[in-house]
Amino acid sequence: MSSPAGPGASAPALPKAIIFDLDGVLIDSWDATMFFYEQARNSLGLGALTPEEQAVAFTSPVAEAVEQLFPREKRVQAMQALCSVTEQEVRARIRPMPGAKECLALLKEMGVSLAVNTNGGREAVQTLREMDLLGFVDLVVSAEDVQRPKPDPQGLERILEQLGISRGHSVFIGDSVVDAATALAGGVRFWAFGNDQLIAEQHIPEFTSFMQSLKKLSTFDSRGER
Repeated sequence: MSSPAGPGASAPALPKAIIFDLDGVLIDSWDATMFFYEQARNSLGLGALTPEEQAVAFTSPVAEAVEQLFPREKRVQAMQALCSVTEQEVRARIRPMPGAKECLALLKEMGVSLAVNTNGGREAVQTLREMDLLGFVDLVVSAEDVQRPKPDPQGLERILEQLGISRGHSVFIGDSVVDAATALAGGVRFWAFGNDQLIAEQHIPEFTSFMQSLKKLSTFDSRGER
């Protein structure tokens, strides 16, 4: 994220609301996701996921991922195989993203409303609780809470409506083309996390540098210069 502007220049505005993607941003669930789908593929005698298929697995709701990752004639078996993977096996492979908790705490101190919009299911709430992140989040909207998940902006729109904050005062932080498309469709600014290949207003390599920028912005604001 760029630093606050110098004297005489306009400073970046701190948004009133920041909406986070979950997987790949607040939590590191890559290994868990790959384990989940590869267990099913292995049981059906299918090969390892290609990089393109891995991206689909990581960014899509389960129903959509199954349609793209398994042949039509094996999709029923695939769903059965996925159901046999225990929640405990998957959760054991999930970790909070380094610095996520500290960053959320800082943003709350700065008065920013925080939400999560994920293409995962309602288990996202439990995941956030287990990662000790839920207490910082005002609202969680999953793919099960809307009729049309990302990249449709329905989830973003629901969050902004419930928070009572306009699109112009909000930012969506994500790590994929699906997230970028969601922000664009919803008319919300997009900041890319850990992915400098995405078109975004800001690029955040990791939370440590992001927090440093936030602290500079907080100091800048406290002087009444913004």
